[in-house]
Amino acid sequence: MSIAPPTMEQAKAAKRKLLNKVRAYDEYISALAKISSNGNSRLIEAEDESPSSGSEPVKASESGAEIDGNARPQATSTAAVAYRVLSDASKSMRIGDIVRAMRATGWEGSGEDKKDEDRVYAAMYRAKKKFVRPRRAHWTVRKQEKAS
Repeated sequence: MSIAPPTMEQAKAAKRKLLNKVRAYDEYISALAKISSNGNSRLIEAEDESPSSGSEPVKASESGAEIDGNARPQATSTAAVAYRVLSDASKSMRIGDIVRAMRATGWEGSGEDKKDEDRVYAAMYRAKKKFVRPRRAHWTVRKQEKAS
């Protein structure tokens, strides 16, 4: 069974859709930059709390990743957004509730519930120092012990 290649119209429609997403992303990043420059350090703190891969992220302007001549800053990780949502919550939450709360804060994800739930679960599972499961199917942030 063979699949037909996309037509030019389909390719152009896909390109337009991607460009619209890039424009929306750029507007979102600009809004975040305005918020953080107005003294709201909450976004910067959440990025610092995100689990790192062992190396410092490279800024878009340093790596040469530019679109239409505008440098794009590093996006906030899934684990950082989940950490922010759970730290603001008064109780533990299920994955579906966490994903809905993350979307309410502006996190886009893929738009597919199951895929996003799997992605958030995996991000929190990898960051075991930040998240804990107090009971079956519920997640919350791990309490930070203060150094004496």
